[in-house]
Amino acid sequence: MDLAQPQDQDPSIDAAVQWLNRAVQASGVRLAMEVSEYVLTTFFGGDFNAFADHDRTKPQSFAALVRRQDLAISETTLYRLVRIGQQARHLPSAVAEALSPTHHRVLLGVRDLRHKGRLAREAAEQNWTVARLAQEVKALEPGNTSKTGRPPLPPLVKALGEVTRSWHRGVDVAAFGQAYSQLSAQHKAELRAEVAKLEADLAEIRRALQEFAESGDVEPPLLG
Repeated sequence: MDLAQPQDQDPSIDAAVQWLNRAVQASGVRLAMEVSEYVLTTFFGGDFNAFADHDRTKPQSFAALVRRQDLAISETTLYRLVRIGQQARHLPSAVAEALSPTHHRVLLGVRDLRHKGRLAREAAEQNWTVARLAQEVKALEPGNTSKTGRPPLPPLVKALGEVTRSWHRGVDVAAFGQAYSQLSAQHKAELRAEVAKLEADLAEIRRALQEFAESGDVEPPLLG
C-alpha cells in the first residue's frame, strides 16, 4: 500500500498544483516572486529558512506536491523559483525587475547581501550581460582581492592602467637612451611619432582633469 497516496490526493495539494500550473504561464522575475510567496506561505508559514534548511524534513504536504506527476514544473525548477523570488524581494523592485531570471540565478551564488545588492544594482544600471555578471561574481571567490568589497574599476581607469602596465613591461626608461641610439633612422622617426601621439593624448587627459578641478568637481580618487 502506498502510504503517500492519500496525501497526494489531498484537495489542498490539488489546489496548489492548479495554482502553480497557471502561474508558470507567466515569465520573468515576477513569476519567481509570486511562486516564492505562494510556496512559502502555503507550506512553510512564510519562513524561507525552513524551506532552505537541508537538515530539516520538509512538510509532508510539500513533499507530496513535488511528487505530483501533473505538476507543470520540475522539483528543481520549483526550488530555483522560490530562491530567486526570495532574493528579488530583498532588492529594490526597480533593480530586481530590471534583471532577467538568468541574472538572478547567477546572483544566487553570492551569499553576502552587501555584495549581492551592489552587483545587482550595477548589473541593472549598466546593462551587464549574464556573462559579465558571472565574471564579477567569480571575482568574489576566495583568493581574489575583489572579495574585500572593492567595486570593480571603471572601464576608463582599467584601460589607462593596462596602458601603463604595458608601457612598463615594454620600455626600460633607464636604458632608453642607449636603446634609442641603436635604432635606424626610420625607426627613430617612427618612435618620435608614437611619442608625439602619446603626448597629445596625455595633454587632452590633463586638460580634462584641470577643467574638473576648476569647476569644483571632486576628482575620482583612482585618478588622483
